[in-house]
Parts: sequence; C-alpha cells; structure tokens
Amino acid sequence: MTDQLAPNAADPPWVALDRWVGSQAAKFGKLYADDNPQTVRTLAILRRGAGKPLGFDNEVWESMATFPDILRGRGDTLSHAERAAIVALTTYAVHQQSDRHNRMHRPGTTFGRALNKLESRQDSDSEAVSRRFRQLISAQQFDTMVRHLRGLVTQLRGPDIPFDYGGLARDLYWLQIRGQGDKVRLRWSRDFYRRAASSDGHPDSTDTNSPELAPNEGQNS
Repeated sequence: MTDQLAPNAADPPWVALDRWVGSQAAKFGKLYADDNPQTVRTLAILRRGAGKPLGFDNEVWESMATFPDILRGRGDTLSHAERAAIVALTTYAVHQQSDRHNRMHRPGTTFGRALNKLESRQDSDSEAVSRRFRQLISAQQFDTMVRHLRGLVTQLRGPDIPFDYGGLARDLYWLQIRGQGDKVRLRWSRDFYRRAASSDGHPDSTDTNSPELAPNEGQNS
C-alpha cells in the first residue's frame, strides 16, 4: 500500500516520489470535497496542464513547490521523477473533476486492478476497455503511453473507480528506465486480466504497488 507519510532524505527516489504524489492526491481529495477555493483552482490548472507539453506550463509548476529536492532535475530537461509526478497529478485532476463525493485516489488499489474492475462491469464496453489497454501496453514512446493512459482514466471517471496515484507515479518513473518498463507492463497485465477467486477456493492475490526495483546506474532521478 502506498505510504502517505512525507518523503524523507533516506528514501530511494521512487519511494519518495510515491509518497509525495500520494500525499498530494490525498490532500487534494480532502480539500476538494470541502470545496476549498485554492484546491478547486489548483485542480483546474492541473487539468489544463494535461493537454500541454510536459514541463512547459508555468502554472503547473506551482503545484510542484514542495517537490522533494532529491527528485528535482539538475539540467535543462525534466528528471524521470518530475515527469512522472506531473503526469500523475494532471491525470488525477482529470479523474477527480467535478466529483466532490468520491475520492479518486485510493492507496493500495493498483492501476491495473482499477481497469480490471472497469472492464468487468456489466454496463462497461469491455472490448473498448481491452482495446485501449492493449494500446497502452504496446506503446513504446512515453508520450503515446500517457495519451492512452489518460483515455483509460477518463473511462474510470464515469463509474467513480479510484486507484493509487502514488503507485501510478512510481510506475511512470520505472517506465522511463531502460530495462524496467516491461516489468511495469507485466504487472499491469497481471492485474488487468486477473479474475476473481474460482469456486475451487484458490484465492485471488492482493493489490500491490510497484516492486522495489533496483535502479540502473547513471539514471536521472
């Protein structure tokens, strides 16, 4: 389950990212339910940022003010963690839009399991969900993958199906690391295609977040 505690200096970058994004989404969900004007404005800015090139929206950077220094880029390009956080938070804002009663960040529920729930609904176009999921899994370019991911999240918004945005940020981080992206795709696929426990008593496995993968040398946090 995603730890909602604030990141600390001892955290590996992917853990610090998971914790920070999860805590931001949890905070936004609570304040949005209370109709907090500043949060309403922030989520509107983040939603608009979902349609813009990553890192080029100055207003979106306002939401990154407390982003941990360990995760910030040092050059003239986004770090892996910055890119993952911006995608996760702008996608969360799209998911939470106009819903004051249901929080779309749910620690411990993986993205793949949320899609599994969507695809299994009787009122869902399961073939459309499966087709979009296959497009997501087969996408090799990060921007293409993000486009398909947001399309699926828009489908999750209708029936109010939440998932763990800290875990999503961690997945997005690893998808940018050479040799690690296929591990994320494998876990998403396992969760998406998993069915409920059968009548013979074999249990369904529990939700899990991204594994503690070892980073490659020289990666950009």
